[in-house]
Amino acid sequence: MAYTKEEIEQMKKELGITDSDEFDDKNDNKSRTILTLDDVAAESNAIKTQDKWIEYWNNTNRIFPSMPQLYQQFKLITEDLDANKQLLDSLRNDFKARCLSCSTRINYNANAKYAKIIHNFGSRLEKEPIGLEIPVYLKNNTIEEVLRQEKGLNFLKKFLQTEDSEEEIIQVFEKLSNKTRNKMRIWTPPFNGYIYTTRSKKLERAVSLLYGFGNFHIDCGSLNGDFGRSRSVAVSALKYFKS
Repeated sequence: MAYTKEEIEQMKKELGITDSDEFDDKNDNKSRTILTLDDVAAESNAIKTQDKWIEYWNNTNRIFPSMPQLYQQFKLITEDLDANKQLLDSLRNDFKARCLSCSTRINYNANAKYAKIIHNFGSRLEKEPIGLEIPVYLKNNTIEEVLRQEKGLNFLKKFLQTEDSEEEIIQVFEKLSNKTRNKMRIWTPPFNGYIYTTRSKKLERAVSLLYGFGNFHIDCGSLNGDFGRSRSVAVSALKYFKS
């Protein structure tokens, strides 16, 4: 995932990373961070709400990954399924046992599809809100159906902060979850009804990944009272590169 030089300097400062010769090329105007996902869930598989995980990772001075940061990790991990089998099994256990939380927050509108996505919510790396239209997707909407729609594709690309194609996105989550595309669901809260908590009743929602009813769910409407596991990403290298 790419960051500006200013963001890299902030990240280095917050994480206590000192400068070295690797970062001294003054002619570069962009930078890249290499992040590494933890091998195991935090605090021996502890479960917390998103707010509590934000507080926890801020106190430990580590990065609570956003959905884009997780997606980039998933892409790397699924490039070699055999070499990363242990990590994949561990992640799938998170999805099965409860869910895997991330630091992406979505602020919905009570009466309109317009919403705001905030990555790295509540941390010192919090990004500017991304305003966009988020349609209602209930638990019968597969990832393939969502990506076939222009508004759905736009939503997921901004949600994941990627320019990957529809097929590339699907393949990453197929390999990650070990579920076929017809068993992968996108969920966003509805405007009305009695089965689910509507947007008007709870505007702010967390994001989580989980298994349920034989499917893999990208849940974009988790209530902040929901509990999940969490992992951090460590900065294993920072390297500037020329544009």
